[in-house]
Amino acid sequence: MQGVGIDDGTTKTHRNYVPEHGMRGPYWYTQSTVDRFKQQYGVYLLTHRSAHDRSAIVVYVGRGRIGERLNVHLNHKAALHFYCLTVADECDGFIEECRLYHQYGKRRHLFNRIHPPRPAGMTSLFPPCWELGCNGEP
Repeated sequence: MQGVGIDDGTTKTHRNYVPEHGMRGPYWYTQSTVDRFKQQYGVYLLTHRSAHDRSAIVVYVGRGRIGERLNVHLNHKAALHFYCLTVADECDGFIEECRLYHQYGKRRHLFNRIHPPRPAGMTSLFPPCWELGCNGEP
Protein backbone atom coordinates (compact mmCIF):
# COMPACT_ATOMS: atom_id res chain seq x y z
CA MET A 1 0.00 0.00 0.00
CA GLN A 2 1.10 3.54 -0.70
CA GLY A 3 0.46 6.88 1.00
CA VAL A 4 -0.91 9.89 -0.86
CA GLY A 5 -1.44 13.33 0.66
CA ILE A 6 -3.86 16.06 -0.36
CA ASP A 7 -3.84 19.82 0.16
CA ASP A 8 -5.55 19.70 3.56
CA GLY A 9 -2.65 17.70 5.01
CA THR A 10 -4.55 14.40 5.02
CA THR A 11 -2.62 11.29 4.11
CA LYS A 12 -4.36 7.99 3.46
CA THR A 13 -2.79 4.65 2.69
CA HIS A 14 -4.18 3.28 -0.55
CA ARG A 15 -4.07 -0.09 -2.23
CA ASN A 16 -2.38 -0.77 -5.54
CA TYR A 17 -4.67 -1.21 -8.53
CA VAL A 18 -5.29 -4.84 -9.47
CA PRO A 19 -6.24 -5.38 -13.13
CA GLU A 20 -9.99 -5.95 -13.35
CA HIS A 21 -11.79 -7.93 -16.06
CA GLY A 22 -13.34 -5.46 -18.50
CA MET A 23 -11.92 -2.33 -16.82
CA ARG A 24 -10.42 0.04 -19.40
CA GLY A 25 -7.47 2.31 -18.76
CA PRO A 26 -5.34 3.83 -17.52
CA TYR A 27 -6.38 7.10 -19.12
CA TRP A 28 -4.81 10.45 -18.35
CA TYR A 29 -7.24 12.38 -16.19
CA THR A 30 -7.72 15.39 -18.46
CA GLN A 31 -10.80 17.19 -19.76
CA SER A 32 -10.30 15.94 -23.32
CA THR A 33 -10.05 12.33 -22.17
CA VAL A 34 -13.04 12.63 -19.82
CA ASP A 35 -15.15 14.03 -22.68
CA ARG A 36 -14.74 10.74 -24.57
CA PHE A 37 -16.90 9.02 -21.92
CA LYS A 38 -19.68 11.63 -21.72
CA GLN A 39 -22.64 9.33 -22.46
CA GLN A 40 -21.39 6.06 -20.96
CA TYR A 41 -22.75 4.71 -17.66
CA GLY A 42 -20.51 2.68 -15.39
CA VAL A 43 -17.99 2.64 -12.59
CA TYR A 44 -14.61 4.31 -12.40
CA LEU A 45 -11.45 4.35 -10.32
CA LEU A 46 -9.30 7.43 -9.82
CA THR A 47 -5.64 6.54 -9.45
CA HIS A 48 -2.29 8.09 -8.67
CA ARG A 49 1.16 6.78 -9.56
CA SER A 50 3.40 5.62 -6.75
CA ALA A 51 6.70 7.49 -6.66
CA HIS A 52 8.46 4.27 -5.64
CA ASP A 53 7.55 1.76 -8.32
CA ARG A 54 5.20 3.67 -10.66
CA SER A 55 2.30 1.32 -9.84
CA ALA A 56 -1.23 2.73 -9.89
CA ILE A 57 -2.80 3.27 -6.48
CA VAL A 58 -6.56 3.70 -6.17
CA VAL A 59 -7.71 6.88 -4.42
CA TYR A 60 -11.45 6.98 -5.28
CA VAL A 61 -14.23 4.66 -6.51
CA GLY A 62 -17.40 6.00 -8.18
CA ARG A 63 -20.29 5.30 -10.55
CA GLY A 64 -22.73 7.11 -12.81
CA ARG A 65 -22.44 8.74 -16.22
CA ILE A 66 -18.69 8.36 -16.40
CA GLY A 67 -17.92 11.67 -18.13
CA GLU A 68 -20.24 13.68 -15.87
CA ARG A 69 -18.95 12.11 -12.66
CA LEU A 70 -15.31 12.46 -13.68
CA ASN A 71 -15.91 16.16 -14.38
CA VAL A 72 -17.02 16.57 -10.75
CA HIS A 73 -13.66 15.25 -9.56
CA LEU A 74 -11.48 16.74 -12.31
CA ASN A 75 -9.48 18.91 -9.93
CA HIS A 76 -8.84 16.10 -7.43
CA LYS A 77 -5.21 16.73 -6.51
CA ALA A 78 -4.39 13.08 -5.82
CA ALA A 79 -5.68 11.66 -9.13
CA LEU A 80 -3.62 11.54 -12.30
CA HIS A 81 -5.32 8.67 -14.14
CA PHE A 82 -8.61 6.81 -14.24
CA TYR A 83 -9.93 3.40 -15.18
CA CYS A 84 -13.55 2.72 -16.12
CA LEU A 85 -16.00 -0.08 -16.81
CA THR A 86 -19.36 0.35 -18.52
CA VAL A 87 -22.30 -1.58 -17.07
CA ALA A 88 -25.83 -2.39 -18.23
CA ASP A 89 -27.81 -0.51 -15.55
CA GLU A 90 -27.78 1.15 -12.13
CA CYS A 91 -28.18 -2.16 -10.30
CA ASP A 92 -25.08 -3.62 -11.96
CA GLY A 93 -23.28 -0.33 -11.33
CA PHE A 94 -24.10 -0.46 -7.62
CA ILE A 95 -22.89 -4.05 -7.28
CA GLU A 96 -19.61 -3.29 -9.04
CA GLU A 97 -18.99 0.00 -7.23
CA CYS A 98 -19.68 -1.62 -3.86
CA ARG A 99 -17.31 -4.50 -4.65
CA LEU A 100 -14.53 -2.10 -5.67
CA TYR A 101 -15.16 0.17 -2.67
CA HIS A 102 -14.59 -2.77 -0.31
CA GLN A 103 -11.69 -4.17 -2.35
CA TYR A 104 -9.75 -0.92 -2.15
CA GLY A 105 -10.25 -0.34 1.56
CA LYS A 106 -13.42 1.72 2.08
CA ARG A 107 -13.16 5.27 3.42
CA ARG A 108 -10.21 4.42 5.64
CA HIS A 109 -8.10 4.05 2.50
CA LEU A 110 -10.08 5.95 -0.15
CA PHE A 111 -11.11 9.58 -0.43
CA ASN A 112 -14.74 8.38 -0.64
CA ARG A 113 -16.58 9.73 2.40
CA ILE A 114 -19.53 7.33 2.35
CA HIS A 115 -20.41 3.80 1.27
CA PRO A 116 -21.86 3.66 -2.28
CA PRO A 117 -25.59 4.47 -2.06
CA ARG A 118 -28.19 2.12 -3.49
CA PRO A 119 -29.94 3.38 -6.62
CA ALA A 120 -33.37 4.93 -6.05
CA GLY A 121 -36.10 2.30 -5.99
CA MET A 122 -33.78 -0.62 -5.27
CA THR A 123 -35.02 -2.70 -2.36
CA SER A 124 -32.74 -2.98 0.62
CA LEU A 125 -32.65 -6.77 0.30
CA PHE A 126 -31.55 -7.11 -3.33
CA PRO A 127 -28.88 -6.92 -4.39
CA PRO A 128 -27.06 -7.16 -1.09
CA CYS A 129 -23.72 -5.55 -0.62
CA TRP A 130 -21.11 -8.02 -1.85
CA GLU A 131 -19.36 -8.08 1.53
CA LEU A 132 -21.29 -10.28 3.95
CA GLY A 133 -22.66 -8.21 6.78
CA CYS A 134 -22.18 -4.84 5.09
CA ASN A 135 -24.99 -2.46 5.87
CA GLY A 136 -23.31 0.53 4.29
CA GLU A 137 -20.67 0.90 6.94
CA PRO A 138 -17.59 3.05 6.28
